[in-house]
Amino acid sequence: MADSAIQPAGEDAPRKIDGGIETSAVLDSGMESLVDVLPENTDTGSGAADGMDVAVVTLGLDTNATIDAGPLPNDGSDGRTIDGGGNPLAGLRIAFVGTENPTSELSLTTWLTQTTGVVPARILTSSVTLTADLLANYDVLILERLVRSYSQIEASVFTAWVTGGGAVLSIGGFFSSGSDSSNTNSLLSGIGIAYGSYVLGSAGGPFYITELSSHPIMAGITSLPFWGGFTVQPTAIADGLGTNATLATSASQPIGMVQVRGQGRVLVWGDEWVENDAVSATANVRGFWLQALTWLARR
Repeated sequence: MADSAIQPAGEDAPRKIDGGIETSAVLDSGMESLVDVLPENTDTGSGAADGMDVAVVTLGLDTNATIDAGPLPNDGSDGRTIDGGGNPLAGLRIAFVGTENPTSELSLTTWLTQTTGVVPARILTSSVTLTADLLANYDVLILERLVRSYSQIEASVFTAWVTGGGAVLSIGGFFSSGSDSSNTNSLLSGIGIAYGSYVLGSAGGPFYITELSSHPIMAGITSLPFWGGFTVQPTAIADGLGTNATLATSASQPIGMVQVRGQGRVLVWGDEWVENDAVSATANVRGFWLQALTWLARR
């Protein structure tokens, strides 16, 4: 099926990114982006990046394009203003962890580049140990379709990074079962939030949830798309460092949760439709991303 077709979670096979392509984009500010180099025959959907310690790739960009940083989000161009003026996300270093959404997320990644002035990275950690040195390069990690299960040692490194000030936005619901939730839960095991049971939402198209909590992330938002995702639930963590709050529910089941942990913050969201090109530029979804990243990064 063509990339432009909209697929519900779980119905499209995982995509592969062809290797052997070197991509470089230049921002108007003169700052050169991260460069991605993947070896030939790299299978980013299921395996390791052979011959590489860490693979970092830029997302959804014309390989020869110059990126216009565009208007800042509080100039009224996208319908939302952040109190106090200025661009709250300028310079924010974002990395996607895992393989790309099977349904295009180009609109989102382009907007992230325009808004932060920094091309978001994609970190493929299937073949290497997750380390503190790697995480130190980023302010916010967006977890999506993690390609393997993480060890308890790696989960502890990840948790320490969050506690020390790191920010995480986890996205689930790409597939109805299996590693989609279990791989992410392995990395979140030290945080105290996990994906639970599968929730369809509705048949025939995305369901729009309206059970939204009173929280800075949800300010001014009236509904968000949800179609085939997971419930989100707290788990027993005895360290006492995390304070959880439910962000959204569907039929009284929590499908979004936030946590303040030490100096860091976490948002675990049950469905990937907020990344989908079909809806990611709408006022409610764009507002969700702007306010979620602002809150997570303490901007």
